[in-house]
Amino acid sequence: PLIAGALANAWHESGWNPEAVGPGGGAVGFWQLHEDGLGHGMGAKRLNARKATARIIRFTDKQKLTTRHFRTPGQAADIFCRKVMRPKHPDKDARKRARTADIVN
Repeated sequence: PLIAGALANAWHESGWNPEAVGPGGGAVGFWQLHEDGLGHGMGAKRLNARKATARIIRFTDKQKLTTRHFRTPGQAADIFCRKVMRPKHPDKDARKRARTADIVN
């Protein structure tokens, strides 16, 4: 479920486009890592899907997300959105991402 939830988040962030550039250019890549957030200090490496994913995995591990926090892809997407991606509108965005992830179930 966590992988499905994470990928649902990436879909909403970039449409799975590793070259995506967000509004204003501060967030880029597959995960839309922001230069002032998870992408801090990465520079252009944020556009490298492998390096950006490695950063996401390390941060997810730091958050100690385990299956006790969720049972479905939708629940995982919601938690991943709030704890890892941390968008500007977490409630609205988490609900949308959860609906997307639940398609997998």
